[in-house]
Amino acid sequence: MLRVAARRASVSLPHLTRGYPAPYPSHTVLGMPALSPTMTQGNVEKYLVKVGDPIAAGDRIAEVETDKATVDFDVVDDGIVAKFLIPEGAQDVQVGTPMIVLCEEAGDVAAFADFEPKAPGSIAEAAPPPTESAPAPVAAPPPPVLGAASAAGKGASLAVTAWGRWTVMVA
Repeated sequence: MLRVAARRASVSLPHLTRGYPAPYPSHTVLGMPALSPTMTQGNVEKYLVKVGDPIAAGDRIAEVETDKATVDFDVVDDGIVAKFLIPEGAQDVQVGTPMIVLCEEAGDVAAFADFEPKAPGSIAEAAPPPTESAPAPVAAPPPPVLGAASAAGKGASLAVTAWGRWTVMVA
């Protein structure tokens, strides 16, 4: 089950592994995994690997303290540890926060020395701001009630139902 949680953490962050400038070789960014169903944040107790170490699927790479216990973070991807993005001993790290960079070749590790993950809102911030000359949307008037005028003359009244619809009540 913990391996599935670790897989979700690495798979749920595909936007973090794309779009980096050319100086960065092919790589994968692993996020802080949700190692328990109620985990929203965790503490990085210690890393069990070092930068430059090769790792294979199933290897333990870190000990993470959850809201309930300290659990091993088992990696599901093969690669070479290129950089730790969260320092050992970090407290209250949100699930999904970029944690470790893996690269494919040992010679690529040096290229990640100055690597910084993209800010989560960088794409949204790059969008142009809305123009102030655009008119504010106006609420549409309620639809006309057909036949209400003729029914109202015969002792009928109009009522609004719980769903916001008009109903003609005939006495």
